[in-house]
Amino acid sequence: MQIIITTSDLIYLKAMVETIKKGDRISVITVIISSDDHTIMFIGGNPEHPHTTLYHFDKEVTPLQSGMYSFDAQTFKEIVLDCAESHPLQIDLCSTNSSFPYQICTSKRSGAKRFLHLSSAEPSHIDYLEALVNKKMHRLSLSQTTEIRRVITNNPFAEFIQIEKNTNKTSVQKSGIIYSLDNLNCEAILFDLTLNKESIESFKRLSCPSNNEMIPLSIDITHDNIIMSSSNGNSQSCSLADLSQFNQNKEENGTVVQQIDNIDKDALLKEIQSYKGNNTMKKENLSHLFLSHHSVFLICKTRKAGGICQLKSEASQSKKETLYNINLAELIHLRLTKRLPKDHIIRLKILRLNNNTLWLALYKLKDDKNHLVKIQIEANYDENLKAEFGLMANNYLSDNEYSEPEQLDMLGFDF
Repeated sequence: MQIIITTSDLIYLKAMVETIKKGDRISVITVIISSDDHTIMFIGGNPEHPHTTLYHFDKEVTPLQSGMYSFDAQTFKEIVLDCAESHPLQIDLCSTNSSFPYQICTSKRSGAKRFLHLSSAEPSHIDYLEALVNKKMHRLSLSQTTEIRRVITNNPFAEFIQIEKNTNKTSVQKSGIIYSLDNLNCEAILFDLTLNKESIESFKRLSCPSNNEMIPLSIDITHDNIIMSSSNGNSQSCSLADLSQFNQNKEENGTVVQQIDNIDKDALLKEIQSYKGNNTMKKENLSHLFLSHHSVFLICKTRKAGGICQLKSEASQSKKETLYNINLAELIHLRLTKRLPKDHIIRLKILRLNNNTLWLALYKLKDDKNHLVKIQIEANYDENLKAEFGLMANNYLSDNEYSEPEQLDMLGFDF
């Protein structure tokens, strides 16, 4: 009798055996055969974070006897990883004279053969499966699963991805920096979800195997573990032990709401210096950072006078106009002339800390983690004021004959 697992289905078994290590306290894989359902399930991998994977067989071709068994994990790992992308896994179930009905026989690509003798099923694997079946898990809809998969696809170098419950606010960590993304475009997810690298890969495998039709997932999360299960009978468990690193990073450094590279440092310094000598503007004690569709501006507006200065030398294109209020006295007292290096390009970031306060921070372009200066700001949602500043910005740019707009390097626009 023979079972053939195609290369497209092998992704689950490969993911399972890749977590098997020498010296594991449980060194077997459990297999459960159901002749009624025509299925064979494998349970195993990392003893602390097992995987399950389910395959269907044709009972007419392979009339298997129901039962629960186990076999050596290390040898099975060797067999599975030997399969190339174009080489399916072929398992022959040979009858034996022992108390167990089968012996697993298979051939490697080199022609060498491997034999696996069956023994009793591993009790901890059976307990795990029973607990998994009875566990009340969070069920994602198809649209929620699709949206999370879209975020994963669009951020291939993500170290962590976090989605906040009820709001769908989404953030991603890359190279140690946390960025805010657009909210998920689906019904609200009712639980907090944070994925690390390992669980991101599991989500990809389970939700859309071999780039076929999307499969909704169910998820269970504890403080240091996440279990993901798909409707086709596959599940994977992953450690979230490194989640504390992400939370600490978010606490200390905040989330990048927006980012603008190549800030005109000289224009910024000269404009702030001019504010110092203008009592009308100093008395108003309010300036604005305006990110228009075309560029970035520092604006000061009073009833008697006002001023506008472009902070990004080349014309650029942003997705959405945003406006922030800045305390002018605090901006002047930053002493930027001393703090901003003369020979470095400056990057501007809008950060949101865990207490939801917003901060403007300036960085060297080649040092993305250690800010040079930081000042608290607040979002301004006055659409009339945005429209007024938008007109000012357009007039400013037309007066200076700006070039055709390019794409502005900006991330996220949710508050």
